[in-house]
Amino acid sequence: MRFLRIAWAFVWREFLEEASYPLKVIFSLGAVVISLGFLVVFTEFLGKTLVYKFGGTSGEYLPFVLLGLSFHTLLDTALRELSSRVRQAQTQGVLEALLATKAPLRYIMLALPLYPVMRACIRIVILLLLGAALFDVSLRWEHWPMAGAALGMGVIVFGALGLIFAGLTVVFKRTEPLVQGFNAACFFLSGVIVPWEELPAVLQSVAVFLPLTPALEAFRYSLLDGSDWGQVWPAFSRMFLFAIVLVPLSVFVFRWAVRQAMRDGSLAQY
Repeated sequence: MRFLRIAWAFVWREFLEEASYPLKVIFSLGAVVISLGFLVVFTEFLGKTLVYKFGGTSGEYLPFVLLGLSFHTLLDTALRELSSRVRQAQTQGVLEALLATKAPLRYIMLALPLYPVMRACIRIVILLLLGAALFDVSLRWEHWPMAGAALGMGVIVFGALGLIFAGLTVVFKRTEPLVQGFNAACFFLSGVIVPWEELPAVLQSVAVFLPLTPALEAFRYSLLDGSDWGQVWPAFSRMFLFAIVLVPLSVFVFRWAVRQAMRDGSLAQY
């Protein structure tokens, strides 16, 4: 219950801040429509013969890339937002005060990226609904529980990675190149725009160790291939392994980083 109160306070604060700039909200919605239009033009330019081959099915490229980019947008948000907000608190000189409150550290770290992640989820839903309504994108909506589970597992794993990067930000201050490099590797190697199985063997061996690969695989299996839980279980089991390793590691790294910064007196420095 206490966490819910803290989370609500963070979410409500950011909602009021964003609502005070209505043009920003309008432009954000416009960006969703523009991005969808770009994907349609892009696939039309490449030709109607372009198809994807994934799992046990194949079909038009638009649904494949639409799911890939939507899913990547959400997990990119879970990855970047925590470290960027820690960095923002550093530059504004409020990080030390934030961590000195009575709220438990774990609650603060969970609540900080909550609003951006919720906003990204809404963006995904709008993008998929517009794709279905305007461009007849055919998806297996009856498998939404499986797709939701893939989203949830992906957010947990990438949230843990975000906490690791946030801890590194506390100590080393500037970690943007590291985050951007990891994000680029996930984008190009994990099957966002092309199936990762079609990549050269060397790149496939790298893609196997990226957490986006099984998460996106499970997401696409549920909404494109219509697979049952048994068929998707290998992808989920790999995500569980990532979660088992990364969640406790992220907690350890962030607590170590805060203790190290307090010991050095560098918590308020930027």
